[in-house]
Amino acid sequence: MSTPGSNSPRVAVLDFGTGGGKCVIFDLQGKRLASVRHPWRFQSAPSSHEDLTPGFAFDPEAMWATLARCTREAIESAALKPEEIVALTTTSLRLGTVLLGSRKQEVYCAPNLDGRGFAGALELLESLTRERIVGTTGHWPPFLSSAARLIAYQQDPKAEKVSHVLSLNDWLGYRLTGEIYSERSNAGESFLFDITREQWSPTLREAAAIPASAMPEILPNGDRLGTVQEAVAREAGLAPGTPVFMGGADTQCALLGSGTTAASEIGIVLGTTTPVMGILENPQIDPEGKVWTGCHVLENRWTLESNVGETGSSWEWLLSLLGISGTDRFTVAGDLMAASSRTPDDSGSVVSFAHPQVFDLDQYNPHRMIGFGFRQSAFREQLGPDRGEVLRAFLRNLAFAIRGNLEQLQKRLPTPPKFCNLSGGMSGSLALQAEIARTLNIPLRLSVEPEATALGAAILASVGGGWHSNPTTAVQEMVRLKEIPGAPEFRDDYDRHYADWQEIFATSKQVSFQS
Repeated sequence: MSTPGSNSPRVAVLDFGTGGGKCVIFDLQGKRLASVRHPWRFQSAPSSHEDLTPGFAFDPEAMWATLARCTREAIESAALKPEEIVALTTTSLRLGTVLLGSRKQEVYCAPNLDGRGFAGALELLESLTRERIVGTTGHWPPFLSSAARLIAYQQDPKAEKVSHVLSLNDWLGYRLTGEIYSERSNAGESFLFDITREQWSPTLREAAAIPASAMPEILPNGDRLGTVQEAVAREAGLAPGTPVFMGGADTQCALLGSGTTAASEIGIVLGTTTPVMGILENPQIDPEGKVWTGCHVLENRWTLESNVGETGSSWEWLLSLLGISGTDRFTVAGDLMAASSRTPDDSGSVVSFAHPQVFDLDQYNPHRMIGFGFRQSAFREQLGPDRGEVLRAFLRNLAFAIRGNLEQLQKRLPTPPKFCNLSGGMSGSLALQAEIARTLNIPLRLSVEPEATALGAAILASVGGGWHSNPTTAVQEMVRLKEIPGAPEFRDDYDRHYADWQEIFATSKQVSFQS
């Protein structure tokens, strides 16, 4: 076991996110030594059903160059030598796809937003029943899946033959080491994986017309994947031969990085979207498909998920619209809300029914009207509602959507949760913490480390490299949590506001823009 100090081993984590690439460096006590992020944008791509599921792609060389730059700059920022990075690991957004051709080159690169597989999903639904798909994968529907994209890609007679089907995390490992493996947390999002048996599904693979050889061997999370190739080492500023350990999906890594590991514990990851996930000791599949069953990055653990949807991206859009920017934007927004004339127990003159919502993809409507509503009498005042009221309405909408998803999840968990752990970029907002505490009737804990996803991946590498004996010990050494004070004095008011929001949300689902 290492001790704090300059000689403590360091682990670097490469993170493929929705809005950018990142490299984060930790020591084995969980102290973050550096974090460097550079933004990127996905490219529009033709889709057979553009109005429902627009297509998106990415340039693998450009993305890899960004990640290599992040790695070089993180090592420099931490004032480290390349050889002081003793291990490397990876994490990525879920529901992404990379298809390799006959020469193991990228022929199709898709982020989680990519809807080019819509026609492939329709073909999949013609060959297999909903019950078979949900019962095998724990997921529904398949429109943004690797299986659907693979089928749609192969419908083109000119398409090059696919040699391997990878998640984005698999692709990062392949780029670093040249080795091709997968792991259960991302495989479980592909619609090609049997959640219960923890192996690729022959039925789904045959429906996608892909040979068994194209599906990578499943490697346990934290196992040694290989070593950094010389060319990669030169580009990223790493030492050749640095060990690389299998990481995992970003949300599941965030659960580990926030100490959410035991049965019926709840993790709320406030990122680009906000998954609300419960931990299971055995796979439990919702036959309706309203909540998703997935694989944790921990052995003998599964997840049950209800997702709030677009969160961080919507919040950043609103801040920008209201002229709030900079590294202190959360603080500025909090000050505006504090200065607002409305008190927290007041329903206010603004209500938000923006993107955060209760997970039910059967009812998904891309043309649904979302936004803000204003009390008509509010404009009798000279200036009308101020920015603080609009911001608070958005965060309250998010807190209410979290409650709705948590209630949906609780109905399906075997035992009631004792607490919820918050992590992710938006968890640093004190105003949001307060809104969630007033809304949820359950104890809350906050991950002190905001980079919980990267920390979870680093924990996997620390165990794989033998620096910690097991994940439990690693979490005890590397994860720090603090309690978020409850707000029982607001409980009755917020219960009433939540009931009003449920009615408004249900009504708003019936209103759509005309195509």
